[in-house]
Amino acid sequence: MIVGLFALSVSLDVNYLETAQQVSQRVYERLQRMRQGGGGALGTIQIRGAHRLRIPRLPWLFGIGPNLWRQWLLLIRRSQGIVFVLLFIVVGGIAILMASRQEVTKHQYLVPLAILGGMVYQSLIVAIQMPAAFRGDLDRMDWLKSLPISPAATVGGEISGVVLLLSLLQGLTLIAAWGLYGGAHEVFSAGLVFLVPMNLLVFGIENLIFLIFPMRMSPTTAGDFQFLGKYLLLTMLKMGTVCVCLAIVAASAILYVLTPNLPIVLSFSMLLLVTIDTAILYLATLAFQRFDVSRDTPT
Repeated sequence: MIVGLFALSVSLDVNYLETAQQVSQRVYERLQRMRQGGGGALGTIQIRGAHRLRIPRLPWLFGIGPNLWRQWLLLIRRSQGIVFVLLFIVVGGIAILMASRQEVTKHQYLVPLAILGGMVYQSLIVAIQMPAAFRGDLDRMDWLKSLPISPAATVGGEISGVVLLLSLLQGLTLIAAWGLYGGAHEVFSAGLVFLVPMNLLVFGIENLIFLIFPMRMSPTTAGDFQFLGKYLLLTMLKMGTVCVCLAIVAASAILYVLTPNLPIVLSFSMLLLVTIDTAILYLATLAFQRFDVSRDTPT
């Protein structure tokens, strides 16, 4: 009995070591996927067969085209972010369908404005969760800085990929909502026009702050309260910056009191938004140039 118990304990110990090694390997691979995916909450979810997806190559476009193509390919293959966006769109579409069947004669602009507000909130959430742009390419920053293209083209290619893809999905949803609702044409048309500049504002601020204060979106150890504090402060800074920029754009509504002409007011708002987007991209380019891979890359 003693010999049998000794042999059993030794065999169990061997099995434990092998199992512990396999579990540690799976945990390490999951952490690596999270780090490469930008550390979002959905960064570790994998969908089978996503690596087989292909998209046609884009033209050069002053160096923006190849990086834009790579961003689209990564976003499509990291399907967890796309699934999150599509799920949000499907839920929003069901809500739109239910609201469009109700009587909205007294408040015909309530549902369209709610839809646009939901899309703005969606852009904010996707900017945090989707592994895109510089946050998803943090471990490739040395490769990005060594490319034989201008820093402005690198920044434009990194940010425009997720902006155009998200704007396409939101635009299709907005067109479907417009067809179901059948009214408030001014609101829906203005929403379609403002989609790309608005998403460019949100993701531009996200990447600008990330280049100035780079940090991974996943803690290195469990219970890291210092990481939680930094994450909350950076999130508050991003939200506050977006709110200030939107408040500046919304201030153009004062023109409606002086000139009750909606196209003029919307044109001035678009001019302000494009000006802010240009300034943010310029600052992001400067931050990318000042980024030191050996010093600023977080562990």
